[in-house]
Amino acid sequence: MTIQTCASSGSPACRSVRLVGDLLVEATHALVVDTTQIGESDRWYRATWQDLQQHRNGITINAAGLPDWKRALGKMLPPQSQEQQDSTFLQNTADQAQTAGAFGLLTVGDGQDQAQQLRAGRLLERMCLWATKMGLAMQPLNALVERAAREVVLGSVPHFGNTLATLVDNPAWQARLSFRIGYSTHDGFRSPRRSVDQVVKA
Repeated sequence: MTIQTCASSGSPACRSVRLVGDLLVEATHALVVDTTQIGESDRWYRATWQDLQQHRNGITINAAGLPDWKRALGKMLPPQSQEQQDSTFLQNTADQAQTAGAFGLLTVGDGQDQAQQLRAGRLLERMCLWATKMGLAMQPLNALVERAAREVVLGSVPHFGNTLATLVDNPAWQARLSFRIGYSTHDGFRSPRRSVDQVVKA
């Protein structure tokens, strides 16, 4: 895995970071106009306290990597329409891509192998723990990988698939997870999690 960092505005690494950020925004736009895919994504959003207590998982405004003012405003405003939600999602992704210190890709040998997918997820969890210890913040920004997977399902031209292959630059490996990493300007909040008793069977 390679992580590109941006040290100066004219450096090759900084141009690479901007390129990945632009691609993430493009992929997010493709995701929100795909009503089937955005609908499946929205099923994981927990908008209320009741949702959090019932599911103990998913995406929340607290854990979305937003500035304090935007998080507070999102809690006070009435529920958004689907169009407003999609617009907000796209704008938040653009803001997050623009402020990323670096992007990373986790790759596997076979992107369709569920065991390798699981190991990639476990590795990301360990990396997040390491980053926290080092005073860094990490956030999944995975629209690029999700759109590449959607192209396979639809049998469409692999625009994002080819883009990912170019970024990885090794035909033996396939990207499964993408994320941003850097120093946070505000404190993060914990994501909801199930208790051990809820996920472990004796």
